[in-house]
Amino acid sequence: MKENIILFDGECNLCDNTIRYIIKNDKLKVFKFSSLQSDFAKNLLISNKIKDSGETVILFYENSFFIESDAMLIILKNLKGFNRFLSFILGLTPKFFRDFFYRIISKNRYKIFGNKTYCNHKEYNEYIERFFQ
Repeated sequence: MKENIILFDGECNLCDNTIRYIIKNDKLKVFKFSSLQSDFAKNLLISNKIKDSGETVILFYENSFFIESDAMLIILKNLKGFNRFLSFILGLTPKFFRDFFYRIISKNRYKIFGNKTYCNHKEYNEYIERFFQ
């Protein structure tokens, strides 16, 4: 598979807003998307023997899987402007430290940002070709 795919929690408001930000700043259309709740994502993970903890973004990038802060660094690196600089700065931080804070936010994302009862890809109609269902 040649696509670079971000698998995200489609019921998470933080995740949803993050995907909107990525779409807006991914001028080269490097990434495609799928919610972790979709059949596509479930099949992709099962076929590659990847376990979904439900607490992290999963990035399929250049035929490898990345999670937690490593996934976010790669995503930021591929976006334009300040995002690349931010990726560089965060990349200087030790992985255990980045992942520690990633996990704190991840475990509390529903409490802090709320959640949706379902993922509605129709909200992304003008970008629908970039979503796997």
